[in-house]
Amino acid sequence: EGEMYEGNMFVMSREEEWEARKILAERDVLTTDLVKDTDKIGLVGEEINKYAWYLAITSRITNKPFHILSLGQSGVGKSYGQEMMLNCVPDEDVKRYSRMTPQAFYYYGRNGLKHKIVAIDEIEGMIDTMYALRTFLSNGYLTNASPKTDPKTGQMATIDRRVDGPIVVFLTSTSLDLIDYETKSRFLVTGSDETRTQTKNILEKQYDTAAKPREDINREYIRIIRKYKSIQKVLLPIEVRMPLSWKKEIKPHGERLGARRMNMTYMAVIAAITTHRQLLYEKQKGKNGKPYLYMQKGDVELANRICKVLFENTIGDLLPPVKTLLLAVR
Repeated sequence: EGEMYEGNMFVMSREEEWEARKILAERDVLTTDLVKDTDKIGLVGEEINKYAWYLAITSRITNKPFHILSLGQSGVGKSYGQEMMLNCVPDEDVKRYSRMTPQAFYYYGRNGLKHKIVAIDEIEGMIDTMYALRTFLSNGYLTNASPKTDPKTGQMATIDRRVDGPIVVFLTSTSLDLIDYETKSRFLVTGSDETRTQTKNILEKQYDTAAKPREDINREYIRIIRKYKSIQKVLLPIEVRMPLSWKKEIKPHGERLGARRMNMTYMAVIAAITTHRQLLYEKQKGKNGKPYLYMQKGDVELANRICKVLFENTIGDLLPPVKTLLLAVR
């Protein structure tokens, strides 16, 4: 009901585009709408994860995005949460797979994945592709040389292929044993809330949903999903800069070796927040005439809330729920 697509491309109506711009110019959707709206369509709680997932999909339009690895036991809802958030992206910007073969990345064409999201159901479906994935995320591009027989001469020739990024990657896994440090360090790691309180809230939401007319549920779901697809559609790529005066203020990750890569993720989170708030901020003009935005302190504060929780998952050797239990026992 109300769906508008051309092939696999999401198409906004003029009213939806106008409403999306109006919302972005009037209020901060991240802190006023996101958590409440996703609660309404069945994604209960998980506030920090919602911010991380949504900002990751927003970061796809930047030149230095960040990536999500969701860890947790089977049946806790990690895949459901990611899938629900990925539904908020225009369909043409998301590639969903259950499995990828080692050579799959190389056959998209040079710009076939640029500023796209690649979502894999389970990390088990990418084990053989990890080297290519790590290289893609680090370099922002992939190159490959492969032999091919010339049909006219019968001689072998080398074919060069290049695939440009950046891309955003979403992965889920039930086991840390399948994830080496080199791979894990390139992701922001989220863990599902496995507390009894969260289980109770989810069950109550399921009961509430079962008591409502299916038509009303579908209508509300489509309205909210189209709202966020439209918002994501009207956001534009824009350079984000940090004021030089902040250089000594933004140091939340210490001086460990791993902080080098973590800090890049941290800066990417801030940039995604600033990018999403672009219609609330005054644009500056660079020497080349192109507009840019300065990070605001509110952007840093929200990024600190997110990263303070999730960086512990990223550098740790335990699943997030296990770590929570260990701290409670101590």
